[in-house]
Amino acid sequence: MNHLFTQILNLQLKASYLLINDRFLILETDPQIDCVLPHLSADRGVDIREIFPMLSTVSLEGLGENDFVEREGDLGEVYLKIGLRRLLDRTPDETEENPGSAYLVLIEDRTQFHQKQEQLEKQGAGDRLLRKMNDKIRQSLGLEEILQSSVDRLQPLLGIDRALVYYFNPDWSGTVVVEAVDSTCASILDQPIDKLYTKEQIPFYQQGNISQIRDLETADLPEDDRQLLHQLQVRSQLVFPIQLGIPLNPPPQNTFKLGQSNLPLASPYHPPWDTYLWGLLIVHQCHHPRTWEPWEIQLLQDISTQLSIAIQQSQLYEQLKEANQELKQLSASDSLTQLYNRRRFEQVLQKEWRRLSRERSPLGLILCDIDYFRLYNEAYGYLSGDFCLQLIADAVRQVLKRPADLVARYGAEEFAVLLPHTDLSGSTHVAHMIENNVIGLDLEHKTSPVAPTVTLSMGVAALIPRIDTQPQFLLELARYVLDQAKRNGHNQIVAANSSMLLDF
Repeated sequence: MNHLFTQILNLQLKASYLLINDRFLILETDPQIDCVLPHLSADRGVDIREIFPMLSTVSLEGLGENDFVEREGDLGEVYLKIGLRRLLDRTPDETEENPGSAYLVLIEDRTQFHQKQEQLEKQGAGDRLLRKMNDKIRQSLGLEEILQSSVDRLQPLLGIDRALVYYFNPDWSGTVVVEAVDSTCASILDQPIDKLYTKEQIPFYQQGNISQIRDLETADLPEDDRQLLHQLQVRSQLVFPIQLGIPLNPPPQNTFKLGQSNLPLASPYHPPWDTYLWGLLIVHQCHHPRTWEPWEIQLLQDISTQLSIAIQQSQLYEQLKEANQELKQLSASDSLTQLYNRRRFEQVLQKEWRRLSRERSPLGLILCDIDYFRLYNEAYGYLSGDFCLQLIADAVRQVLKRPADLVARYGAEEFAVLLPHTDLSGSTHVAHMIENNVIGLDLEHKTSPVAPTVTLSMGVAALIPRIDTQPQFLLELARYVLDQAKRNGHNQIVAANSSMLLDF
């Protein structure tokens, strides 16, 4: 090899070369190899496979004159690409020392190129992680799932020892709520580490600043903070704020509990900015210092932004769910007595009728009417009348002990009691309990023709539902015996026995 070829190799390929024989022994060494690859020492007669283990699987047998073999891999702290090509055949006449074939070995230090490729691959993986986070946010409203998935993907992607999300409590203490940690580091999940992130630091993070420690041993930190981080096995750290917009209707409490629907919402600290600090995204390197690359910092900042979006979306979902629940409750309940309204009662009646018709089990119904309630309103006023209705509603509600039993305000002064799996005898017993509760209220009714206190007239009916009939039949039967109770003089209970069924 002439000197010009060596210069071309070094200039264009940034490579050095060796010549070997068919036993992998070095015949000749590039005089510039120590300059290009100072970490290598290649002497004549040395088996090149001892220097470059990645060539141990290469077979020189059958390697044609134009064939070219490439191998690459790590060698200590460098990444090498090695090419091997057969040059020529030597005869014993040309040299007694090295007969046979000669091979050219090109050695290229591609450490920087490989590191750049790894960085590009990680950046691409970071972009994919952000896209997956966006998809998960759109597909899932479970905050715990989103937070945990984010740190689980982040930790191996950046090769960090610990990734976590830290949440601020109302008193600015804090808790690690999700974590991904390498097996060589201790977990700090659910541990309060509030002494590291105090209330005094809130304005710093509130303004969007990040905190960076490359090496704990040389960082300019208060000694107490250094000792705390040392106890957590932290050698290098990045901290990013997770900021949210101030909600229109902050909730009465600020508690984060995984697996439950009460997600953390507003913070008690509202600075003059249009955001507030929900928590922190934190990454740790535990065993050695680390210089954080700009692209890593940008990726973590983007992830903290995505977490903010996920948290706010979860908040809105919880608020919407709560509002829908309130609307549903309002649409199903009577605003004065807080009992179910007639519409809800009829829905449940239809459902129970179908269910009990399959089970061949009885369904009881009691219709209650306040005796001479119009006269009560005229004598005591409508506000007193409303209060009377509320007391009667409570008296009826207190009798019902089973979850399936239902009481509803059925009319202006009427209540309906639905009793699944209850025959006529059981339903009549419940009616007498209601009567006793109302008597116990001892509400004065001086204009009542039947008693000096408020009383009820009740009609009781019970049937085993049939698929070929409608629940309206049970309602009409209960109404029939209620009217019978009124015709008989009010303040009494009439049950629809078998003889009444015949008349009905």
